[in-house]
Amino acid sequence: MKKSKWLVSFSAFVIASIMCVQFAEKNAQQQFMQVSGGFSLPINNYILLMRQCDVDGDGKDDSIYVYGEKKNEEAEYAEKINLAVVYKKNGFVKKTNVSWLKGFVSDVEIADLTNNKNKDILLKVYTDQNKSVLSGLVIDFGHEMPRSIFNEFSGISPAFSFVDGFLVNCSLSNGQQFAVNLRAKKDVLIKNKVFDSEGKCLLSQKIYSKPFFELSAKDLDGDGTAELIGCQSVVLSLDETELFKIYSVQKYINSEWYATKIEVKY
Repeated sequence: MKKSKWLVSFSAFVIASIMCVQFAEKNAQQQFMQVSGGFSLPINNYILLMRQCDVDGDGKDDSIYVYGEKKNEEAEYAEKINLAVVYKKNGFVKKTNVSWLKGFVSDVEIADLTNNKNKDILLKVYTDQNKSVLSGLVIDFGHEMPRSIFNEFSGISPAFSFVDGFLVNCSLSNGQQFAVNLRAKKDVLIKNKVFDSEGKCLLSQKIYSKPFFELSAKDLDGDGTAELIGCQSVVLSLDETELFKIYSVQKYINSEWYATKIEVKY
């Protein structure tokens, strides 16, 4: 009889302990999900980055959160990555509703890219395991609902064609053209039979520009409005031998992005 009572008491203790642990875990999760005021994380979402910056120009630092869905808190890879801003002056929350963005969060940069006196946010996410391809997402928070004004990783993508003299012509979609002298790479081009030793074009082997591997927002003119600065490699399609790099500067003018500067480096 005593043994039965002991078993009942022990069982009750175990059940009570499990319930306490489950309650504590649920309570901790609830506290974690309730990030700030009216902003709570969706289920299975975690904070990936957090920054403090005055977004709306009232002189008070607002809270910027990058969050996403992950298997667990320790995982690097996240899906459905989004942004939220919690404003200091009133606790109001603005957040994005992106379902496709996933990868490894690199960083956020905060700058006025739209010249509306509000800060925009450039979110950079590596989309490959090697962390060599950057997807850039720029969100304009200067409206009632946040607006995505830049969403790409391909960068400047000219059409290329080889011409005699170890040259390649580059044509942008807006009609802008420029030529790149590849004499510094002539050995590899001759080896791949793109040119002969005299620089005569032998075949129209394809080359292409790879996606961004660098992307940043900087105020180059000092006028308070930032530009997007990107860098990408141009390679032979045969073996991906790098021929040169394209550095580009893009400015947001009348709701459109324009390449205002393109620089080639070897």
